Amino acid sequence: MKALFLILTALPCLAQTEAAKPPEQPRFFRVDFVVKEIEGTRVVNSRTYGMNVSSYSKGSIRSGDKVPVPAAKDGSFTFLDVGVNIDWQVDGVTQNQQVPMHVAADISNVTSEKPGAPPVIGQTKSSSNLIVPLRKETNVFSADSTTTKRQMQLDVTVTPIP
Repeated sequence: MKALFLILTALPCLAQTEAAKPPEQPRFFRVDFVVKEIEGTRVVNSRTYGMNVSSYSKGSIRSGDKVPVPAAKDGSFTFLDVGVNIDWQVDGVTQNQQVPMHVAADISNVTSEKPGAPPVIGQTKSSSNLIVPLRKETNVFSADSTTTKRQMQLDVTVTPIP
């Protein structure tokens, strides 16, 4: 009889322990970056880059072109790399569903080409630690161009993968 009493009183304690467990944190994420060129209030160019990653992991994306630049009067060329380089690290998920992460970006593009002149290359670099709410687009940086009236902007969205 005492054994039955002990079992019946222990069951509610076990149920309370199970209910007190915090929800399991996601282990895999989709990380999406959007690079935008903005002039005034209008987005004139937008490019998207994404990748699936696990918690506490690093990722990188490299996308670009080689732009020929005259090297000498003999007609030879040298090539400059332009494009998007993004490195990041996801550092798990906080209790309030936010993702601490580090993002480093190097974005370059040809801002003007005049016949007979070498191209002008615009470049924006950023490196920062930030907190990104899950499923919400978050601005990593925005920077004005030094040669045009445009602005470069980088946004990130982190989505858990079930």
